[in-house]
Amino acid sequence: MKNIKNIVKLFFLLTLVVFTSCDQNDYEVPESFTDLSIALTSGASSAREAEVNRFFSLMDMSAGAVKHEWRIPKGSFFLKGPIPNNLTNHDEYIINAGDTISSDKTVHVLFKKGDTATVIQYYGEFNDSTSFIYNSFWDSSINANVEDTIKTIKIGDKWVAEHNFILDVYDTVVAAAELRLTDGTVIDHVDTPSMTFTFGDTLVFEDLSNFLPNNNARPDESRWRLHTIEDNEEDWTYRTIGTQTRDGDMEKLLIEEYPLMQLGSFRAELTATRARTETLRQSQDIYETPMIINVVPVAENLEIISTEAVVESDSDVILIPINYRLKAFTENLAGNFTVKVDGTVRPVATAANQNAQLEGKRIAKIALTLETPLVPSDASKTITVSYSGTKIVSLDDRPLQAFSDAPITVYVPQPIIQTGAIMETSDDKIQIGFDQAIDPTSLVNATDAKAGFVIGLNGGVGTIATIAVNSSDSKILDITLVEGVFRNDVITVAYTGPGEIASVGGGIISDFAAKTVVMNQDDFLGTIGDFEGVFADNYTNAGTNGTGTATLEAPTGGASKGTQALHLFSPDGSKAVVNSIAKISFVSGTSYTIKFKRYIATGTDVSKFSKFILGGKTFNDNYNNTIMLDQWVEYSIDFIPTSDGESTFKVQTIPAGDCNVYYDDITIALTETRI
Repeated sequence: MKNIKNIVKLFFLLTLVVFTSCDQNDYEVPESFTDLSIALTSGASSAREAEVNRFFSLMDMSAGAVKHEWRIPKGSFFLKGPIPNNLTNHDEYIINAGDTISSDKTVHVLFKKGDTATVIQYYGEFNDSTSFIYNSFWDSSINANVEDTIKTIKIGDKWVAEHNFILDVYDTVVAAAELRLTDGTVIDHVDTPSMTFTFGDTLVFEDLSNFLPNNNARPDESRWRLHTIEDNEEDWTYRTIGTQTRDGDMEKLLIEEYPLMQLGSFRAELTATRARTETLRQSQDIYETPMIINVVPVAENLEIISTEAVVESDSDVILIPINYRLKAFTENLAGNFTVKVDGTVRPVATAANQNAQLEGKRIAKIALTLETPLVPSDASKTITVSYSGTKIVSLDDRPLQAFSDAPITVYVPQPIIQTGAIMETSDDKIQIGFDQAIDPTSLVNATDAKAGFVIGLNGGVGTIATIAVNSSDSKILDITLVEGVFRNDVITVAYTGPGEIASVGGGIISDFAAKTVVMNQDDFLGTIGDFEGVFADNYTNAGTNGTGTATLEAPTGGASKGTQALHLFSPDGSKAVVNSIAKISFVSGTSYTIKFKRYIATGTDVSKFSKFILGGKTFNDNYNNTIMLDQWVEYSIDFIPTSDGESTFKVQTIPAGDCNVYYDDITIALTETRI
């Protein structure tokens, strides 16, 4: 009850006393009983925050106090109230400058220096024992305030209360900056009047405001800008470099890397800000670098990279590489270019700018389309392009140098080569990959897009129902079969042209021999049935009886798949057990198939067996059904659950008898069998 009483009393006092507008001694507490009670500006909050050039108020509301004192750090000042609100300077209200002790019941303390552990001491004498409970600090681990109790101690004939209130006093934000080159060289932007950079050079801007010594202002936002330097500030134009926030991480570095992509002279401006909170005002400072940043054009001609580098693309576009990026074309500049085929002009329809990268360097490619495109047979002819030398400029305003009769390499279609494994997907599509993008219109316009493909199906011939370019990757063809696809099918795909399917550049599919399709198992176990990785990530309960162990390691000659297999070893007839962490959902009345590869090492008692356990049902892997030692052999077991549910997957050896068995490539899937 004492705890509840004090907290309620604290809220009451906060509503009763307005520190900034009433006289500090206008409230008298009756002396007929003893009760320690203190009110603070921060109220019931455990966040006792203040800031430089602002004040924090404390009031002794105790009953029966014989003596009370407030003691403040040197460099802080007591103020005399009442004090008007929203002042930026409170110096005229300082009383008894230099005093650090006050016997007033209410004190207003002005801070001139920030300190996260500013101590204000309370001292009181009473005729009887008393105590006061208040919120000391916020504990994020329990998401609640932790309380502290101020208790009196009897000294002589008096009961004395002494307590240190810890305040977090914030300094005023001071913006501090560092400018660097990309190689880490720090620029002396204070004592260097100006510095010249080439257009496209990158400068590094870092806000150091949060890391100034003897300043705990804790700014949480940084904004960098460049502005021009006309005499009249109203004529300045600004370009934002970047804005970042610390998001509560006061150790976070706020760094901007900025390419200088505007010609002229500029100064950099940093704005460092601490955002306004419920207890703190916004604090902000702007710093402008004295150094002028001059940005000049690149010191080389803007020109074609090589007169041998002009090529026609597979989409009938002539690409001319230029050694620097270009400004956007505001009109069709086709008339500035002349293309000749064996001396005869071939009119240019359009000219466009394609800024690009080449070996890490910023370049441009001018893309020309002709009114009559080039064809592969033109490759034997002399084809050139010339530029008249007007209107095209770089981003830094350098004009493109004229060039004449640069040869054009004509695109000649290349055969499309099948690459990678041919895969079946979970939605029963057969996906065939190629080294070039397929032109969808070649399928649409084909007399028979299926021509040339031969599908082998379980020793017979399958029939293609549909063939299409994959919607996500144009280098893949998706095929579906009239007969459908079942998990136990053996399917092959071969191609013998010529067919009508073509690449974007007009190449056709090159012949390839029959390849077996890798069937999608729709495996419930996923990757854990391959036994790669760390045992504890996917399995538990290894070696639960005697010396039996379950480990991930391969037998002599290697795993069936990957580099590891499940090794069950029990030399003394004890159990070896492994249990999956993940659970598998099963539906009653549905048939499932466990497929697995097994390796029985010499010395195993083959009259025994291992068990697969799923959902309380046991499925025996009887070794003596087929005795094939020291080699990987594939087996399968079908089962039908009798009820719905989830279950882990367990493998266990059966004692007694020596056991040295490996399992790998285990899958669990719905049973599919072509009828």
